[in-house]
Amino acid sequence: MSTEKSSSAINLAQGKSMPAIDSEEYKNLTMKEKKMLALMTEKKQTEQKRVTKTQKTQEEVLKKFKLKHDLLKKKDGDHDLLVDGHSEKIQPTYHRAITTSASEVYMEQQDPEFMIRCRSKFKLYWDIVIIIMALYNSIIIPVEIAFNPMELNSAAEITIESLINLVFMIDIFLNFRITYISSISGDEIFDARMITQNYLTNGRFVLDVLSSIPFNAVGSSSDILPILGMLKLFRVGRISIVIRNLNMSADTKAFLRVLWLIFFLFMYTHIIGCLWFYVVNQNDKWVPKKDQIFEDQFAYEVYSSGLLRQYLVAFYTAYFLIAGGEMSPQTDTEITLAFIIMLFSSMVLANIFVQMTVLNSQINHKTMKFQEQLDTINTAMENLALPSNLKKEIKEYFINTFSRMDQQRELNHFLDDISPSLRLQISFQIFHVALESNIVFHSFLSGHGSGHDQHGGHGDQGGHGSSVDAGGEHSIMNFIVKRLKVELATPEQIFVSQDDEVTEDTCYMFFLAKGDCVVMIKDRVQDGHEEIKHRSLLPGDHFGEISMIYGCARTATVKANNYCTLAKLSKEHFEEMIHKTPQLLDKFKTKIYHYDDNVKLFLEKQLDSIDYLQSVPFQTKHDLMYKLKKMNFEKDGFLYKIDDIATRMYIIQQGEVQIELTLGDETFVIEKLTRGCILNHRGFLFADQNDTNARCTTTVTCYALDIDDLENIRKDSKELDESVKELEKYLLSLKNPIALDYILKFPREKRSPRSFDLEKRRNQLTVQLKNAATQIWLKIREERKKPKLNEILKMIIKKRRDEAKNKGKPKKEEDKKILPTMALNLDPISKKYHELYNEIFNINMKILDTGNEIDSIEWKVVNLQKEVKADKKKKI
Repeated sequence: MSTEKSSSAINLAQGKSMPAIDSEEYKNLTMKEKKMLALMTEKKQTEQKRVTKTQKTQEEVLKKFKLKHDLLKKKDGDHDLLVDGHSEKIQPTYHRAITTSASEVYMEQQDPEFMIRCRSKFKLYWDIVIIIMALYNSIIIPVEIAFNPMELNSAAEITIESLINLVFMIDIFLNFRITYISSISGDEIFDARMITQNYLTNGRFVLDVLSSIPFNAVGSSSDILPILGMLKLFRVGRISIVIRNLNMSADTKAFLRVLWLIFFLFMYTHIIGCLWFYVVNQNDKWVPKKDQIFEDQFAYEVYSSGLLRQYLVAFYTAYFLIAGGEMSPQTDTEITLAFIIMLFSSMVLANIFVQMTVLNSQINHKTMKFQEQLDTINTAMENLALPSNLKKEIKEYFINTFSRMDQQRELNHFLDDISPSLRLQISFQIFHVALESNIVFHSFLSGHGSGHDQHGGHGDQGGHGSSVDAGGEHSIMNFIVKRLKVELATPEQIFVSQDDEVTEDTCYMFFLAKGDCVVMIKDRVQDGHEEIKHRSLLPGDHFGEISMIYGCARTATVKANNYCTLAKLSKEHFEEMIHKTPQLLDKFKTKIYHYDDNVKLFLEKQLDSIDYLQSVPFQTKHDLMYKLKKMNFEKDGFLYKIDDIATRMYIIQQGEVQIELTLGDETFVIEKLTRGCILNHRGFLFADQNDTNARCTTTVTCYALDIDDLENIRKDSKELDESVKELEKYLLSLKNPIALDYILKFPREKRSPRSFDLEKRRNQLTVQLKNAATQIWLKIREERKKPKLNEILKMIIKKRRDEAKNKGKPKKEEDKKILPTMALNLDPISKKYHELYNEIFNINMKILDTGNEIDSIEWKVVNLQKEVKADKKKKI
């Protein structure tokens, strides 16, 4: 029979779909066959997911985005605004389109026509071209002004100069169409009027125009016009902007800035040298330092030398001027220029040295920190005398993970330093593909009534798969993305731990964007409590939703397999999302219903064995299951004792519990319960007193359901309420109350080879037989129970009080027989105690009567004193 069912389970798994959980076909399968079916279906769908994930993210998601872009573009084209009674066409100003649905920002990029983004690749390449041409000008123009060489008047040089001037003129026109970042809002400005205003008012326009005019081609004898060509050198300043906008690490940018400072120092020396030679060449009186020392006939040869020697002398002299060396200027102009150069150069050099020091510390900061930590690790490993192979593994792990140790802190600083709109764009770029490929959101956004998931489950609850229009899709996606918090993880980092209680600081749901994680389950169904791998999580998967929905402890441990990028959604934002789209709650629950870890299957099986829960929907069973709380008891501890009020139902997961009765100093063992047995499943419904002890003979792990949790679920479940009412009606109709309240299940090694149904029936009959015997035993014990001395004393006191109240009234025959009847039931020693207590009672009554007389006399004395005081006051 089992072979036929197993084959049918395999056939179902190989088919296109599996039966619904609440279908008869699925219920007829055994637990083992359900698990095999779930595992085979999970394997099949995991393979399918790995194959289709890339195609879905590249084709389906891209298709949706194109549809959104076209739709919003059409809306922008048809959007009119009435101004002064006229219809005025509104053109998109910013690159983010604002949707009116729930005031959410739709993150699709929209670049206006003929606009160049300031951080685009074209802008970067264009800046590099301008910088190269500016560097050429910064070298050639000072040489032309200072030395006026004939070599630079060739046709090739004139062509190059003309090309550079043309490119600079084009750059002026392009600057009117290049966006900029607002210093106030931090947003990228696309408005043409604002771009023009910004370019005209920040001073760059005047410099660009003046530097683009070909003064060398202007026919003029003035020496001032060629000097204006030096304005082209200001375009070299774009190097710092390019370095700042490069997508490189901080160390690389610091290194590029060091190279830029070195190049700046070279250019500064080059310009100072050309300027110095231009001034001294006016009078031909200055003599270079070397020629001045030797004072030969070649002292003034530099003025008639070739271009190379003149430039080398000028460059060499400029270095000494910058460093504060003596150059023996001859004329007043030379002295003034040398003073200005030395004064200004001292400030330039100081600034360069300071920047060099700062950049060098930035470059070496992480290296020094890495070396310090590596030294600490080496010292610790030496002190612990670890083996060499383990030392090698530790060093390799530290070297591989060091660069990412501070990544979360750096990411948080980065996100805190940018504007909220840019932060939203970053989150959207990271997580929109992961959310769209998530099985829950994909099913919700596509509007399918049922969907497959990677856990071997199919379908959804009927009627919740409504379609979502484009605006609603944008709204829910943006709603979630705005509330996600980015988290970066290193290998083996643990996100949630099994059985951990959630708090406000740890109650998060996670979405995996990059990397992969592993789900570990501590399989307490098997001996050893080993933590085993249950499944892997891929980009687009989520975890942590069970604690968010049911408010229970974590049901699994999830840790990173490698470097991962995740998004965290807090419980507060999760509840906002569910309130906004209630259908998502059903989607998440449907996903949970198909989880098939061993602990969940174990609890499902035990709940199914409770008679009044068998007709309850599986949704309600999941609500009950996730309200179960794990409890641990030490050896010789008690789950409950005799006469304790039953407020919990217990499911034994591990260990042994002994049901026992006590009589005097003797203990009678009724039953030994092990894994799978259930206690108080009926008694806790009525808050009955326990008639037995439940003592742990070993360390016990069990799951407990509080009556308050069941009552809360009962209010929302009509089926559960009706089932419990039927049970209550049945139990109240019984003549004898149930003394033993447990479901018996033997361990696997002690089970007989008979069928499961026969074994179940045998256990039920065993419990009924022992329950009947226990009821008879409790009844006999109650009948033979002799009154205690305290009870006797209470009855005597009650009798005397009744006598005092009913003085003069005829006594009932029943009252007269109370004490004699009690005395007959007492043994000789108890009778003597009874007589002595009776004498003590009589004496106490006499003392009480005497005390009352004394109190009366004292009150008379007090009243007499009051009368005496009153008489004295009257006489006065």
